[in-house]
Amino acid sequence: AQLLSLLVAVPSMFIMMYTGAFFEAVGINQRSARDAGEYVRGTIFVMPFHFLSCATRLFLRALKLPRPPTYVSLVVSLLHPIWCYLLLHRLGAGAFGAGLTVSISYGLYFALLMAYVAVVRPSPCDVAWTPLPLDLARRRLCSCLKRFNADARAIEAEPGFREYLRVALPSAILMWTEWWVYEAMSLLAGLCGKTALAAHTATCSWLLIIFMVPAGLGSATSAAVGHAIGGGQSAWARSSLKAGAALILGSCSVLGLLLFLARGLAGRLFSSDEEVLATMNVLIIILVVFQLFDGIQTVLEGGLIGLGLQRGASQVKLISMVVVRLGGAYVLAIALHVGVSGIWIAGVLGMLVTVGLYIRLLRRCDFELLASSAQQQLVQRV
Repeated sequence: AQLLSLLVAVPSMFIMMYTGAFFEAVGINQRSARDAGEYVRGTIFVMPFHFLSCATRLFLRALKLPRPPTYVSLVVSLLHPIWCYLLLHRLGAGAFGAGLTVSISYGLYFALLMAYVAVVRPSPCDVAWTPLPLDLARRRLCSCLKRFNADARAIEAEPGFREYLRVALPSAILMWTEWWVYEAMSLLAGLCGKTALAAHTATCSWLLIIFMVPAGLGSATSAAVGHAIGGGQSAWARSSLKAGAALILGSCSVLGLLLFLARGLAGRLFSSDEEVLATMNVLIIILVVFQLFDGIQTVLEGGLIGLGLQRGASQVKLISMVVVRLGGAYVLAIALHVGVSGIWIAGVLGMLVTVGLYIRLLRRCDFELLASSAQQQLVQRV
């Protein structure tokens, strides 16, 4: 995971250097494109370390060690306002400084989390993990140097690497598809005008705040279902999934109701422009529906990941996000001139399709067979 993270991070850094030019090329106004480019350039420095820390965090969570990353996140979050004050208010570093604050926080997160793994070495990390993938790189280099006189097994890839890719790639597609489409929505909003982009950006901020609840419940559901299946407890896996679905349904209903009732205040916290507020008032109403289906699909997706059904889930995401959500957003917002509201309506349709197809996958899933297969694989490896 570490090595793959670095392989992805390095080309990503070069691509992100041209963010401003890309935004200008697709029609975003010059000032917004320039500021966005400066902000992204400020975050480039920490990209490899951020990718490595994500791999470490997920590894610790898989080992039932969620507290260290949580404590590190708390420390980093408490210090982040200090970097914002120093770089933005005291030094006036602008958009580039805002990006640097993110780099500092992500870099600190990486340093603290790696220090925990290197110093504490929590079992079984003492034999399964190194702070940096240096040992793996050394072994691969030696393998390449000896490829002419070694047998077939000596030049094989790292044990488990291909198996890791079979699981990791569908999981990556799940995340990449949704987030890339999410960013594409902002590009479409920019084509709808400055007012539409401002309202869209502010509404997205509320979406990200609300999404923290589904993200947490989705991760918890994934871990609970995965551990239950690995332990051969199919009934417990099914109960965990139902509990997660019930919790997210109740949580998103309450959050949606509160946001709907306070939609006027929610808009004024981000803007005082009457046109932006009027647009936000409409978008927040759509957001109330969107976040409900988004929360449900996040928890169901966590359950599918825990069951090892990432491939089927990734196929669903490609259809619902790219075809329905992105395609529908372009048709409604640009072709039919509905405007930025069309982008969010297409988002609701995309999430609705995702929920429906996820439920179909789960209804056809044999929990008992998956639990039995997991037990057999554990016995074979032992």
